[in-house]
Amino acid sequence: MNLAQIPRRGYLQAPTPLEPLHNLTRFLGGKTQFWIKRDDLLPGCGGGNKTRKLDFSFAEAIAQGADTVITCGAVQSNHCRLTLSWAVKEKMPCHLVLEERVQDSYSPSASGNNLLFHLMGVAGITVVPGKSNMLEEMEKVAEKLKKSGRKPFIIPGGASNATGALGYVACAQEIQEQLFESRVSMDHIVVPSGSAGTHAGMVVGLEGTNANIEVTGINVSRSKEDQENLVYNLALLTAQKAGVAFPPKKEAINCFADYVGPGYSLPTNQMVEAVKTMAQEEAILMDPAGPVVIKIAHPNVPQHPMGKCFIQFKNLVEERSKDYASTDLITDGPIGMEAAEALKSSGIIGLGYIEIGFRNIWNNKKTIQSLEDAKGLKIRSTPSKAHIATLKALGMNPTPISWGEVYTALQQKTVDGIDIDLNLAWYNNFPEVNNNLTIVNSLYSPHLVMMSKKFLDSLSGDDQKMLLDTFQEVKLYERKLIREGEEEILAKLKEKGVNVTVLSREERARWARETASVYEQFEDRIGKELIEKVRKTISQQN
Repeated sequence: MNLAQIPRRGYLQAPTPLEPLHNLTRFLGGKTQFWIKRDDLLPGCGGGNKTRKLDFSFAEAIAQGADTVITCGAVQSNHCRLTLSWAVKEKMPCHLVLEERVQDSYSPSASGNNLLFHLMGVAGITVVPGKSNMLEEMEKVAEKLKKSGRKPFIIPGGASNATGALGYVACAQEIQEQLFESRVSMDHIVVPSGSAGTHAGMVVGLEGTNANIEVTGINVSRSKEDQENLVYNLALLTAQKAGVAFPPKKEAINCFADYVGPGYSLPTNQMVEAVKTMAQEEAILMDPAGPVVIKIAHPNVPQHPMGKCFIQFKNLVEERSKDYASTDLITDGPIGMEAAEALKSSGIIGLGYIEIGFRNIWNNKKTIQSLEDAKGLKIRSTPSKAHIATLKALGMNPTPISWGEVYTALQQKTVDGIDIDLNLAWYNNFPEVNNNLTIVNSLYSPHLVMMSKKFLDSLSGDDQKMLLDTFQEVKLYERKLIREGEEEILAKLKEKGVNVTVLSREERARWARETASVYEQFEDRIGKELIEKVRKTISQQN
């Protein structure tokens, strides 16, 4: 194997660091020593691993006489950003085909990589629906460019073909040299496995250097079987192009699919925890994590394009954030504690709030994407007057049915559907009789856990503290189970073929406006002051 014989542009000036992760190793028990290859420090606008692949891809494009490049990715693709950045360096117009892998996720005025696309002067952006044939979509753009006299070159998503994967064949060699110089023996390498170029290239490179190091890919979207087939087929092509005498065997391809979440680019609680851990233990930033408050200063009025840009940024952040940040502010803040405190006069101690989660609309009739779609549906409700009033305000026909009869009522189509949280629906097998789910987050159901004040007072001071502290720990544990369970259940529902629809930000705002009158109906019972406190707390958080 002699990569020096294959043209590349020389985008990499030096090896990226291979760093020991001492703190993370200790944090995870110390039995396994962790290292990281810092390809986040590669050159190119914003950095990232695709530069290794593009080093070879652009050399091939130029060798073929191309004067324009076309590539594809998700709407905020890092690969598209880096391809465009090297196209700028090479003075070649760059056209992007962006796939809306999450419905309604593209906005022409979005920030992030989208903002950088325009800042660097992207020649054209074409947005296509999720699951489109991206090669065909790029070829359509190429045909238009040819008719205008251009000579376009298509770089596949992630630059993941045999040419691009050579970047990680070279990386495997680079790692081997660094291990030798550091006198470190490594027995396992873990890589992300998406478009397969990184994974395939690493396997081929280690095979070509007889490294005897196992490689595991962590899937970002596909099943284990599908991803392993994709990686293996690309590895064979890459090995041939690199001149490896003995290509890797199928058994050398190992993918792990258990961390795939509900959808591409949709965060999970486990992902957030991993990102925080890496940041707090090693000061390495892997991705945004957790609820944060972002304050942006700019010199213009809101009507100015710059002002509109940051307003859109705020809107998109809110849209893509979980609603639980607001509920935790209520239950764990002064409002929740005030409600618990009021019980003391009745001899009851409020320990804190656990939850069922947010309710969403399930039905066996149709996809619900708007208020109009939901109107007239006969939906099982609880006997709660507030629940009934909320469904009525949305134009549905709420029908209280006792819990023991709900499954039968859904099965026999006595009702069209149910408004219920994901965990209860899943563990009661409701997806068997409802194949349409709309994520609305219409109602949140906290539960205050109470204890007899007399019993608590009978305990010693140490035992009281132990009991109260332990409940706070268990409360967070229960919420973690609920929220992680929702992520897992959504993924399982999609595997089972359940039609899952997430309301757009604008549509959810319509639903909220329709239910505003429900607050007024219960002012006398709940108290206008308490309702205003809740609204004010949520608005401050937003």
